[in-house]
Amino acid sequence: MAYYGITRIRLNTDGTRIDAVEYRAIIRGRHVKWQVGPAVQIARLGIIDIVRTSGHQVITLPRDANGNYNRGQRVCIEVGANGIEYLESVADGIECNNLRALPTF
Repeated sequence: MAYYGITRIRLNTDGTRIDAVEYRAIIRGRHVKWQVGPAVQIARLGIIDIVRTSGHQVITLPRDANGNYNRGQRVCIEVGANGIEYLESVADGIECNNLRALPTF
């Protein structure tokens, strides 16, 4: 299974939907629990393909006060009006884990 974490988002000009994300591969380590790879910026449709791919799991990766990444919420695809697909995060009651709470670029 491949794991990815979204670390930053870019909204459209209206601020109503996510147009692009910055994501990082989550690498499970032998000596550390996990670490993240380099940042990659990708358009909304690209990350939707990653989320949709069997065997991939995408989560939010908010930073804590020390700058470390924390495991956030699972990211899923929602179908809106006219069949347009959007990214959403599964609510866990922790605001900083929300996809829209991530910093923008």
